[in-house]
Amino acid sequence: ALAVNLSDVAAMGAQPSWMTLSLSLPSADERWISGFACGLFELADRYNVALVGGDTVRGPLVATVQIGGWVETDRWLTRSGAQAGDLLFVSGTPGEAAAGLAVIQKQIEGGQSGAYLRRRFLRPEPRVELGRRLRTIVSAAMDVSDGLLTDVEKLCAASACGAVLDVDALPASSPMRELFDDAACVDYQLGGGDDYEIIFTASPDQARDLAQLREAHAFTQIGLITAERGVRCRRHGESFATRRRGYDHFKGEPG
Repeated sequence: ALAVNLSDVAAMGAQPSWMTLSLSLPSADERWISGFACGLFELADRYNVALVGGDTVRGPLVATVQIGGWVETDRWLTRSGAQAGDLLFVSGTPGEAAAGLAVIQKQIEGGQSGAYLRRRFLRPEPRVELGRRLRTIVSAAMDVSDGLLTDVEKLCAASACGAVLDVDALPASSPMRELFDDAACVDYQLGGGDDYEIIFTASPDQARDLAQLREAHAFTQIGLITAERGVRCRRHGESFATRRRGYDHFKGEPG
C-alpha cells in the first residue's frame, strides 16, 4: 500500500514526507500485524516517511495509506503537458509485475527467474529519486499502475494529443523471456499492471540532460507524441493490435 502511494508522489516529482494509516482487522493477529509493520516501516524508513496518524478498527481486512509530501513551486509534474514532437519514455522494465503474478497464479517455480518476477510483483520499487530528477526536464509524467498502453492513453488524453508506441523498443526482461513465449511477454509489457514505473515525455531539446540522467537511472524511449489523437502501436514497421490493453477498475479485469 505504501509503495503504491510513493509511486504516485514520484510521478509528480515530489518528495514524500509523511503518511497516515487506517487499518481494518478481522482479529488482532499479532504475527500478521508484526509482519505488516516490519514491511511498512522498512519502506517508510528508506524514503524518510513518518507515520503521523491514522485509525485501527475491527472489520474486513483493509489497509489504507494516505501520503503527503512537498515539491517546489511550479516544479510539480502532471500528465497534461505533453506536446506533439515530444519523445515518450518509460523507466525500468514494464511487464515484470504481471509476469510475476502469472508465476504465482500458475504455480511456476522458474528458479531464480521465477523468484525475481514474484518479487517484482510483491515488492514494487517506487521511482522516487527518478521523479525528483525529472521535474526540471520533462513535459508530462505519470506512473504505470494499470498497464503501459492504457496509461499512455490516459496521459495523451490529458494532454490532448496522441502517440505512436514502438513495441520493438520496449525493454526486454530476461526472466520474462525465459519463462514465457513472445506473445505473452508482449501482453505483459503492454497490458500488465502494477509495475509502478514512470512514463514521461520530453522535448528532443532535452537530449543532453536525459543522457546524463540515464547514467544513474534506467529508462527507454518507446515512442513519439503526435498531434493526431489516439495511441497507435507499431511492431516490425507495421501496425500492431495488442490482445491486452490494461486493467479497467470498473470491469475488474484486464482489457
